[in-house]
Amino acid sequence: MNLSVLSLLVILLTIIKAIIIATCLWLFNLMYRAGDIEKNPGPIVNSTSSCSSCSTHTDTLLSGNHFLTFTCLNTQSFLAKRDIIQAEFSDRDILLFTETWFNQHTDDSDIKLESFNKPYRTDRNHKVGGGVAIYVKENIFSEEKPEFKINGLECVWVKIHVKGINILFGKFYRPPDSDNQIWEKINYSIDLAINSNADKIIICGDFNDDQLNHSKQKLREICNQNSLYQIITDATYFCERSVSLLDLNMVNDPDIILYSEVGENILENSVRYHCHISAVMNIEKQLTKSFKRKIWQYHLGDYDLFKNELLKINWDILIDNQNINTAAVNITEKILEAAEKSIPNKLVQVRKHDPPWMNSNIRQMIRKPEMDCFQQEISEDNIISSQVLEKLEDDIELRNVN
Repeated sequence: MNLSVLSLLVILLTIIKAIIIATCLWLFNLMYRAGDIEKNPGPIVNSTSSCSSCSTHTDTLLSGNHFLTFTCLNTQSFLAKRDIIQAEFSDRDILLFTETWFNQHTDDSDIKLESFNKPYRTDRNHKVGGGVAIYVKENIFSEEKPEFKINGLECVWVKIHVKGINILFGKFYRPPDSDNQIWEKINYSIDLAINSNADKIIICGDFNDDQLNHSKQKLREICNQNSLYQIITDATYFCERSVSLLDLNMVNDPDIILYSEVGENILENSVRYHCHISAVMNIEKQLTKSFKRKIWQYHLGDYDLFKNELLKINWDILIDNQNINTAAVNITEKILEAAEKSIPNKLVQVRKHDPPWMNSNIRQMIRKPEMDCFQQEISEDNIISSQVLEKLEDDIELRNVN
């Protein structure tokens, strides 16, 4: 009897083992055929897929209003590219530039970006080139930290304060012909920042030290000494025969970065150019609430009707009130009632940082992805673009009048 039970148990275990093996093989075959197994799964924002939906998602992250964003770029002369920089990066919160080419003769008014505070800058005054600058949005508290700067080093440090978090931004430029002592200065400047009371530290710059070349160890040593993480892995500098990773982004806490990317070339240079690096921070910013405002289209008003409506009002009854505040409210209400009947009006949504000439029509035109107002060839599209521009100009002129 015992032998029979034991035999049954052996048979049962054999069957169970066979079922488990068959199930595992089936699952493995299913996953193999699916072909979408990710070795290092993570959130969608870290995806490098080129699909349009992913691209749209990352564009929304960088241009959205929920998280802090920043962009770093070697401008190779800021003044020459100011307009395109303003157009491309106006929705970022912090902009960090190297090779600004500013000097002691460069006035802040000449290099201002709309909706940003005047730049925090370190210029190269003894010869042409170089220089670094940091721009911070007007609605974000910021201050320069000159105590972290070192003589003979092109860098600038700025602290911002968002929702109780102190964040230090450092921007560096190391010229390619620098001696080895500059690495000691860079390390010392970073060490001063690390030992401050900053909660988060973000360091960007063009260090002219190709991180795709594994024989380059100076910057890696600095990162190791200061417990920094270098998060950019793709090439940022392109020339005739090679590509290099020169523009870097180092942080003391990798969790502060939700998403980062190396962008496309936006500058006019087609040979020897730097691509910008952008990132979304894991810090929500204080949202600026929009509000409703009634806009009166006075140029379309029927003032004869307005006059007649006012004549119908019994002003004596309104004025004959012992409470002057009540009388004032009643008079105001009657005037507005007459205006409502005779002057066209509408409610519009106002965003705090919109320029005064912006309205819904202009915003809708700007958002049309297929609209290209700058076509050079003479065509039917060119005529349509001209008509669109004329309409925009009329809207802006009318907006300024009102």
